[in-house]
Amino acid sequence: MRILSAGLLLSILSCLLVWSGCNRNRSAVDQAYREHALHVGNGIEPSTLDPAINTGSAESAILGEIYEPLVERGPDGLSIIPAAAERWNVSPDGLTYTFHLRKDRCWSNGDPVTADDFLQSFRRVVDPRLAAEFAVRGSSVVGVPEYLKGELTDPARLGFSAPDAHTFVITLSAPNVVFIQNLIAYPWVPVHMPTLDATGGRLRDNQSWVKPGVMVTNGPMQLQDWRPNSHLTLAPNPHHPNRDQVWLKSIYFYPIDSLDAEERAYRAGQLHATTSLPADKIAAYAKADDPALQINPR
Repeated sequence: MRILSAGLLLSILSCLLVWSGCNRNRSAVDQAYREHALHVGNGIEPSTLDPAINTGSAESAILGEIYEPLVERGPDGLSIIPAAAERWNVSPDGLTYTFHLRKDRCWSNGDPVTADDFLQSFRRVVDPRLAAEFAVRGSSVVGVPEYLKGELTDPARLGFSAPDAHTFVITLSAPNVVFIQNLIAYPWVPVHMPTLDATGGRLRDNQSWVKPGVMVTNGPMQLQDWRPNSHLTLAPNPHHPNRDQVWLKSIYFYPIDSLDAEERAYRAGQLHATTSLPADKIAAYAKADDPALQINPR
């Protein structure tokens, strides 16, 4: 989910919540409005912005702004809607998913987003040398279980293919009715392979490509600044087709380890939104019928 389209997602206990709001009397947020900025409390310091190996919610809130997957969850929190793919088809036997990519999508450096970007990125996710924890979510794809175990070594035999620049095909070994839902989450987003290859970042032990000025992404925002244990800043992707619809000029994510401290910062007007909320505060805000508290899926 994106801040720009559907709000911040927050996992607390077994609930998925959205927590956001503002107050016109709060000086910090007033200044941010004038600057077209958004200040977000984001829990712990992100450990990585490599979507293939990410497993944390703090990272996911950021990744949702800088990467665009094939599909995403709709505003209702339940439906699956097009994202980088403008449409998709499923074969009658439920084994073949054909995604037709939007032709107006570009990386933040201006390169066009192509089906080969998805092909190479998805192959990277299931590369056993990367040891991506969520690679097992692709186990229903032809060849992936064997590839992860080293029994298959040729990535061309995996059920991922790109017959042309704007068509990406995934073939399953057996029908899986929830497969499409897996594609809304990381690690199934494209990464800019020329950047990874230039920095040696295909494997986990080299994260030099995940830096401001180096990282290239395909979402509506891009990484502008990252000061560990202080803040991380996103700015609009100048090559995104919807850039003229983006009111924000910057999003600041602040790592705040304490849920209580983050909630206090929100109430004090230092934050527009928080992706974390103490469990004992949920009932209080719900009882007050505060419009800032939303629950997804609805």
